[in-house]
Amino acid sequence: MAEPGPADNGHKSGWAEKSLEDAQAGNIDEHATSVREALAVMWSLTVSMSVIMEGYDTILMGNFLGFPAFQKQFGEDHGGKAGYQVTAAWQSALWGGSIAGCIIGVFINGYLISHFGFRRVFLASLLLMTAFIFPSFSGTTPAVQTVGQVLCGVPWGIFANIGSAYTSEILLLALRPYLTAYLNMCFAIGQFIGAGVIQGLLQRDNQWSYRVPFAVQWVWPVPLFAACLFMPESPWWLVQHGRLDEAEQVLRRVTSGAQREKAPQTLAMMVHTHALEHEIEKGAGGSSYLDCFRGSHRRRTEIACVAFAGQVLAGSQFAYSGTYFFQQAGMGADDAYKLGLGGTAIAFVGAILSWFLMRRVGRRTLYLCGMAA
Repeated sequence: MAEPGPADNGHKSGWAEKSLEDAQAGNIDEHATSVREALAVMWSLTVSMSVIMEGYDTILMGNFLGFPAFQKQFGEDHGGKAGYQVTAAWQSALWGGSIAGCIIGVFINGYLISHFGFRRVFLASLLLMTAFIFPSFSGTTPAVQTVGQVLCGVPWGIFANIGSAYTSEILLLALRPYLTAYLNMCFAIGQFIGAGVIQGLLQRDNQWSYRVPFAVQWVWPVPLFAACLFMPESPWWLVQHGRLDEAEQVLRRVTSGAQREKAPQTLAMMVHTHALEHEIEKGAGGSSYLDCFRGSHRRRTEIACVAFAGQVLAGSQFAYSGTYFFQQAGMGADDAYKLGLGGTAIAFVGAILSWFLMRRVGRRTLYLCGMAA
């Protein structure tokens, strides 16, 4: 078996002696494992709850642009039916600030996880999120609100990636389709909660009508932080850093019954896979982001980019700020926000339906039919 490169320190534990047969057996077993045999789902569900927080947070600003109390505090009086409106420049800044922060968070996420692991990055992001809510909650000018959105966007970008990445590494293969679909439902749940909170405070005409929704953001980080103090690190990350004994302990911790006894086989498969990847990297002279656009990797990059871009191009941005445009078209504020609440409810139902449809028709067919519809 090829040498595992950076995991050389693991030789002391004896894992370098694992045979190719063990690795193959682990790979076959991972494909065949049933849903009931894995306990890692609990930790995947917990980490994925950060996506509920992100879905809630990202829907707020787009809806606040049409919120009467928010418009009065941060907008200008244009007289007549127009009334108070946030200027176009500040609308762009408030809307684009969180997106800019998310882009930063997405880019640094890979680097941080590679060096510090999922657990430490996730816990640090929750602490940052708790602190970054203050500018949005207490800010009384568009400038302060924009700063708050940029700062909050950084942990949002990390949460957007860490849930799916952690799920794919901590769960066995048989469970991954269900839990990755659950991530999308978490986002819909967050949007649904956010729309409901805003709808409930629409009739208040003071600053608390928009401050309370910002304050609700503090509900998520504290319990998530307390729970994830005990979350296991990704066994794949531990293998990559040569901590093989710890990786085996994690595999035993997140499985039960007969599956727990097969932890050595699963670990042997991970070590073998990491060794192969290391050899490929050595043969290619190392790896970098540029490799995503070379050779066979370029095709995979194209597929991933188009699949993710489709979500935005299908109209997700209109979903976040639709209430403001409905108001500009003549719909009353109350009806516009009810329509927004209904839209998030439909998204929640659609996410649940995808669980069953994906298993029957496959991801590609479901994606193409959804886009066509």
